[in-house]
Amino acid sequence: MSNFLLPLEKELQDLAANKSDAFPRMPGNYFTQYNELVNQLRLNYYPKIDAGLSANSPDHSFYTAHNSEHFDEVVRYAGELVYKSNTPEDFKLRPYEIYALLVAIRVHDAGNIFGREEHEKKCFQVLINCNAGGSDNVEKKKIASIAQAHGGRSAVGDKDTIGALDEKNSIGTITIRPRLLAALVRFADEICENSGRATDLSAIPDQSKIYHAYAGTITANSFDGKWVNLEFMIPQKLATETLNSYSFKIIKDAEGNEIKEEEIIEVYLLDIIFDRLEKMDRERKYCNRFMKEVVYIEGIRAKIVIVDKHLDIIKTLNPIELTEQGYPDEKAILKSYRERFNGQTISQELLIKDE
Repeated sequence: MSNFLLPLEKELQDLAANKSDAFPRMPGNYFTQYNELVNQLRLNYYPKIDAGLSANSPDHSFYTAHNSEHFDEVVRYAGELVYKSNTPEDFKLRPYEIYALLVAIRVHDAGNIFGREEHEKKCFQVLINCNAGGSDNVEKKKIASIAQAHGGRSAVGDKDTIGALDEKNSIGTITIRPRLLAALVRFADEICENSGRATDLSAIPDQSKIYHAYAGTITANSFDGKWVNLEFMIPQKLATETLNSYSFKIIKDAEGNEIKEEEIIEVYLLDIIFDRLEKMDRERKYCNRFMKEVVYIEGIRAKIVIVDKHLDIIKTLNPIELTEQGYPDEKAILKSYRERFNGQTISQELLIKDE
């Protein structure tokens, strides 16, 4: 592990050295144990995930980066959520929970090396294969279940993967809150998307451009203790042209067997941004239910500008604020906003200006 430690890692280093009775096993240094695991992941997993993700996924897409920096970013954002929501005098995350949180983050996406489908269910396999992070496989299984809840479905096919976890359970004599920790992993992962994970669109296949175009527009992404604040900068060319969105639908062949059929839809990047903001807000509401003892996110604010080739602003959209207000509506929270600022409308407006 590099000498550079992120805030949560520094916290673990100090606690492991000075509060060993707050961890399941004594003697033993849980920071050293964590350090050994991260070294193995940096050596044997992180450098190979992107290649494995593309080669072993059915669509062979080139997804945004899942390299070492991605995992560091999730650790950093989890720290932002925790430290900006708590004071040193009233720090609500327990010492061993910090260890479990960090390990869960470090393996949450590592299963992508085997392909995107059900990658979240490979966390335990990764922990076992690393042959690091201690010798207690029961402990690893419990932490892997926390990491696994960042996506996919539960064992009974339910999207409520966090709710499927225990509210509390114990490892040795130490009690942890799996749902709380899983919510922190999941939301930190959700908000850590940024332009650093994107690749030049000219260098990637068509079916992958939409992921990188979205990530590439995010120029700022921060948490102020209450709100997640995002800033998007869309190049004029991407605001006026459509991208292809690739997906699969299930159909039946002549024999009645279910098969996957590729479906391609033309979409505007601006509409993809709206979709992702709505998804982030759903994740905010979902994760708030489980992590409110430590972190509560009041809402999401987003600023969107469109720029020319010199990065000069040619259009600024109205600011977006997603939070609970009024009586809950079943309709999409951005419905009225999207009717006014949808991708096609903005594209036509920009093209007319160019004539």
